[in-house]
Amino acid sequence: SRTQLGDPGSIRACSASTRRSKEAMTDVSVIICCYNHATYVEQALESVLSQSIRPSQLIITDDASTDTSAAIIESWIDRRWPSAEFLRNDVNVGLPATLNLALARVRGDFVVIMAADDWMTPERLETQIGTFAASSGRVGMVYSDMIEVDEHGVPTGQRWFDPDRMGPPASGDLFEKMIERA
Repeated sequence: SRTQLGDPGSIRACSASTRRSKEAMTDVSVIICCYNHATYVEQALESVLSQSIRPSQLIITDDASTDTSAAIIESWIDRRWPSAEFLRNDVNVGLPATLNLALARVRGDFVVIMAADDWMTPERLETQIGTFAASSGRVGMVYSDMIEVDEHGVPTGQRWFDPDRMGPPASGDLFEKMIERA
């Protein structure tokens, strides 16, 4: 299934003992991970370009897709965002290894990770960064719910935090809650 990320009504903040300057609040790196998402990858890329605050860095990975994903990504970068970084694996190494390669190249103070078959609402980054800016400096992570859609982009009515999936969203000290759910 595909998802629309960044439902503005469901942004959650989680505690951390970190302080960030206002100058760094728009220093955002976005990583898009792709594997055989030729049908959807351009929509994902356009959703990053359409953000109300433009990320300072875009890193796109392709984990040796067997479809036309890589060609679509290369063409899009040439036309729409020439400074984007494209990391293309010659052999499929899996998401964790591919994501580690991308994370090693991040320059931003904030990192957003998404799959190439997802897309962001236009205000996602602005809303999430605004949550950091409005915090007392103890927020270390923000996240939002998602809206599941079918292969045509039509909402299915399913959300990530529905009771039959993850249950109610967590806030506060998220590390302890993640351990409890594991």
